[in-house]
Amino acid sequence: MGKRIKNTLIYVGLRFFAGLLRLLGLRCARRFCRWLGRWVWRLAGTERRRSLKHLAWAFPEMLESEREALGRRSFVHLGEGLAEVVCASRILDWDTYADFEPGSRELLTQAMGPGKGVVLVSGHIGNWEIMGRALVQHGFPMNVIGKKSYDPRLTRLLVESRRQGRIHIIWRGEADIFQRMLGVLSSGQILGLLIDQDTRVPSVFVPFFGKLAATSTAPAMVARHTGAPMVCCFNHRRADGGMRITVQRILPSELENKEQALLEDTRALSACIEAHIRAHPTEWIWMHRRWKTRPPGAQ
Repeated sequence: MGKRIKNTLIYVGLRFFAGLLRLLGLRCARRFCRWLGRWVWRLAGTERRRSLKHLAWAFPEMLESEREALGRRSFVHLGEGLAEVVCASRILDWDTYADFEPGSRELLTQAMGPGKGVVLVSGHIGNWEIMGRALVQHGFPMNVIGKKSYDPRLTRLLVESRRQGRIHIIWRGEADIFQRMLGVLSSGQILGLLIDQDTRVPSVFVPFFGKLAATSTAPAMVARHTGAPMVCCFNHRRADGGMRITVQRILPSELENKEQALLEDTRALSACIEAHIRAHPTEWIWMHRRWKTRPPGAQ
């Protein structure tokens, strides 16, 4: 009973908070959520300490004060991103709000050959939800792998948000997930996967900021099975508040051993994600327990 009441309060609170942000409008909501992010950094001791621990692993050369400032800005960024997702319907000019790095749009268009689609790999970097909407607005059909929430009402909120952005969800754990992934690619669409988190999926250990991290093999496996090209796609915040999308082609390994080739492909994808985080370190979720699962015998 207590858990049900708690979940109901969370759901009602989220609905109320989202409604408030929509009333404020995008500009004021972003300002309010930036302020909220600063306070969450102060009050959420566990997440703050975990973020600083991970930042120390990733950037040992930085001064402690620099890492603390970086961590604080990452919380501010998350707050701003939340406002953007809730108020996404207020974004009217997507061509201006979300543009492409020179050559990136052409690269993605080129990769989408007939009958193959594209395996698009990204992470929880920048504003990944808004990036999916932006790609749809630019004419790229998006399908993403998602995980259902512990509360069906929260899952419905996610479905509602992505449906508004015309993003189709394939749920992790469903019996026909592999067939649905193949169907997306055979119809020439984009299959998007985020692989920068430690999740309970088939994984291999590859370097991530100098420390082995369990990383999903799904993108490399599906790409090899279908022959679909792999790209890494990211976004980062422009100085004017909009976003810029970058696309990079990842060529498959030429190793004959299938297991080694899968490992090399996953290593290349992870390295691409790390490089983007290094370029925009305030836009990643440093509180996530990315190195939670350890290889046998490792600390």
